[in-house]
Amino acid sequence: MRIVIVEDETKIRMGLAGLIEKLTGQAITGSAKNGAEGLELCRRFKPDWIITDVRMPEMSGIAMLAQLKQEGLMRKATILSGYAEFEYAKQAIALGVRDYLLKPITVEDVKKALKTIDEEIQRENAVSTPQPVRVLRNYLQEEDAQAEAALRLAEQTCRFARNEPILACLGYWDSAQANFYERFEERMRILSQVSIRESWLYFLHDRMIVVIAFGFSPESRHAVEESFSKKVLEPLQPCGPSAWNIGFFSGLSALKKAMAAMRSELCWCIPLGYYPAICHDCLDDRKTQPLLYPEKLEAQIKAAVCSFNGDAVQKLLEQFFHILCKPLYSPDDIINAHVRLVTAVLNGLKDLDERAYQQILQQKLLSRVTTAVTPDELRLVLDDMLRLIFSAQEKKDDIRNYTISRALAYIRRHYMEGITLERVAARLDITPEYLSTLFNREVGKNFTLFLKEFRISHAKRLLRGSDLKIYEIAANVGYNDPKYFYRVFKEVTGLSPGDFRENG
Repeated sequence: MRIVIVEDETKIRMGLAGLIEKLTGQAITGSAKNGAEGLELCRRFKPDWIITDVRMPEMSGIAMLAQLKQEGLMRKATILSGYAEFEYAKQAIALGVRDYLLKPITVEDVKKALKTIDEEIQRENAVSTPQPVRVLRNYLQEEDAQAEAALRLAEQTCRFARNEPILACLGYWDSAQANFYERFEERMRILSQVSIRESWLYFLHDRMIVVIAFGFSPESRHAVEESFSKKVLEPLQPCGPSAWNIGFFSGLSALKKAMAAMRSELCWCIPLGYYPAICHDCLDDRKTQPLLYPEKLEAQIKAAVCSFNGDAVQKLLEQFFHILCKPLYSPDDIINAHVRLVTAVLNGLKDLDERAYQQILQQKLLSRVTTAVTPDELRLVLDDMLRLIFSAQEKKDDIRNYTISRALAYIRRHYMEGITLERVAARLDITPEYLSTLFNREVGKNFTLFLKEFRISHAKRLLRGSDLKIYEIAANVGYNDPKYFYRVFKEVTGLSPGDFRENG
């Protein structure tokens, strides 16, 4: 992988280069002390990954990246800055930058960034990619200077007519389960097998899934969209949250022009939800209302933070999230409001608790807010902010996430009832998908497995600590069917309930 570092501080530039060389076992391609030098270096070596500071003499990192993007020389880029300012992140996002490293940089920060970039490049360069997909992907990435030749090649290879109707679907799945893409490929194979008229192509492109359908008549466009929704999107919902944007275009050229817009529109799932998919063709006509920032609520949150009242902060953050994430507001307004809140809490915390303040800076919460695509990503930022504040104060230090803490408390009180993921989520006023994501991340196992093991652990205590009959114990731990309880108990312990009691 060809790596270029652009940083005006010599110590940081050399230190970062040395760390990358140590982690990868290979020398970096080059380094520069300002954007002007970096521009010439990138023109010469065409790097796979550019790591650049923001503020530098002669030419800023943002200006350099803008010029490289215009020339088609920016593949992957990471912003490196000591300034946690929203405007820088916003400008970087507009250029396609997805990562934002905040000084002081840790070894783990660099390791994580290296791993992410390397995996993306490997996926994009996979030699097993069929030729039509490679040609199509190359065309969508090609700059204007070579676009016409690439268009002709793509049309010829994929057998597209010049203005043929095309259905394009852009998907974002960072918050979904690890096996999401495998399940997606499985559903696409099924869809391709049952499709009579249209043909389907799909590939990974800059952390997104691109799906293209062609070969159908204009009159059947809605049937094609419905087929994709029913055969692919609906079955994928249990795999975790994913955002999709669907649009129709007359020819590949029109699709190429709309790709950047389709990507930026994915954040509309923040106010609209994950399903059904976002309709690219409908967004221009969508009416929104100005978002009136809840200043009084912000003041209440800051007061609760200052008094270290975790329960109050949790409730107020939930209220803040639900007030903002509504279909009548634009995603930009919602994201900006979250930026304002995190900034306000951060500023209020700085003098109160330097440790908590520094921990939040290291987690790059502002960067995560500005790059959020889904409501779950925004929600996780608020949860992490709360966790960091109170872990720094050593309050409830055995709890990593207050939402999960409340979920566990509810399970402890109601495990003998017929509780489900949906019921617990409704009690906490969150979506089942979000609760499932939190369980996997914070507990290390899914909700169903945790509940099963929790119930069986109580059953063990009752079997050896009481004279209750087995069917009574089953009812006491939430199993109304003794036969089903018997089967689950043996699955977990390897023994029947009777054998377990006798062996005690």
